[in-house]
Amino acid sequence: MTNLYSIIARTTTVMLCAIMLTSCTQKLWDSFGIGSAPPPPELTEKKPNPENRLRHNVSAEDLTATMQLRVIESDEENMTIGIVVKNPNNVPIQSIRSWVRYGEDGVSAKSLEIIDERFSLFAPGEQEIDGQKGIVKIGAAASEAVTDEEILFATFNLNVKEGSRIVLAFHNWQAEGDGHTAVISWEENTIKHVLQAPSSLEL
Repeated sequence: MTNLYSIIARTTTVMLCAIMLTSCTQKLWDSFGIGSAPPPPELTEKKPNPENRLRHNVSAEDLTATMQLRVIESDEENMTIGIVVKNPNNVPIQSIRSWVRYGEDGVSAKSLEIIDERFSLFAPGEQEIDGQKGIVKIGAAASEAVTDEEILFATFNLNVKEGSRIVLAFHNWQAEGDGHTAVISWEENTIKHVLQAPSSLEL
């Protein structure tokens, strides 16, 4: 199962910096009937197989999923924020990456938790809170694609001092899916980024 996550991370570049290829990568390529895994691009020119090519194409009609921040619980000083993915077309989602900026004075984050346990394959550094930069970082892949119309992916808690302004924003979304906020679909040996540009949340 971890083989699938390694392939997704390598081909989409969503988690390329965190995942290192291992010898098991070859077995995954064989299982898909693609043949030998290509050598590292910095050493040898790529020779894609036109019949079973792994593609990462982007078009406007592909961007059907949305990502939202939702207040799950709230009291005077604490809020539980949910990261929610809406998938109205039931596309097969293989991985979700969501970095959320909260970096305002008087606001701190804690207790980051994955809620949908189907997304259980994590890259190093993709399940933490960077208190210095004020960013919640979470990215995970599922061993089998998830097609739910709505996914409560993860939650985190905010501690807010009285009078503080709260603006939560998704960090570094890119249309190609190469940024720090992305939703990746895998279907029929084709990889696509399906997430529309997400909106911020001001509280």
